[in-house]
Amino acid sequence: MSLLEDYIIALTNLYGIVSPEKVREIYNKQNKDHVSIDDVSTYLDQPTDDMTSGFVTTMQGSFVSDSIKEFNQFDYFKGLKGKKPYYVPDKQQLLKYTDHYYLEEPKEYRELVAFVDQHLLLDEIEAENLCSNLYDICQLDFSMSSVMQELSRRDITLSDMEEANQLLKLITQLANNVRLWGNNGFTPKELHESMEVPTLKSLKQERLKQQQPSEKIGRNDPCPCGSGKKYKKCCMTKA
Repeated sequence: MSLLEDYIIALTNLYGIVSPEKVREIYNKQNKDHVSIDDVSTYLDQPTDDMTSGFVTTMQGSFVSDSIKEFNQFDYFKGLKGKKPYYVPDKQQLLKYTDHYYLEEPKEYRELVAFVDQHLLLDEIEAENLCSNLYDICQLDFSMSSVMQELSRRDITLSDMEEANQLLKLITQLANNVRLWGNNGFTPKELHESMEVPTLKSLKQERLKQQQPSEKIGRNDPCPCGSGKKYKKCCMTKA
């Protein structure tokens, strides 16, 4: 298998849907031997056996995860992605995604496994299987009803409301920290923080701008910041 093919499989597993242009961009940023768009597009026309065994197919000019094509969700995920930025890990971490079953385990996942192991009295394998399925739910179709259906399917009962609330809290925390196809690989928490910080900065700059005095304000005029003090005893000294 070529390195370029590894990238196609890894990026498809990470993003669900990835264009040849994005594959080329990321590959060329992380490798000295650059490839052309034609080099990448060759795999669109002639998917290899390794791509097929890696659950990668092609659809509408993109590399697509098998499950998206199978369940006819291409337009759904394209809509979710919109113009969101792409999460791009370093080369070593990225190539771990050539394994279709690879899970990037955040600390929230290990905390959930520890809770399940301790409180639900499952053996180690059962606990891992349950948490792995809950991880999949968080990635693909997160809702509390889906979570409860999974617990019911396994005949798992919780001892009291406190235990139930703690379990649901851990699952919610996990859902906020898994990498999603609809977020181009970002976790909900990462994407929220990346979009929130610039917004807060721009709001702060706007407020400061509004507080800047005009040349017409006299020393004894009310301060434009709304403090009720005279300008000379308030923002004039700051200005």
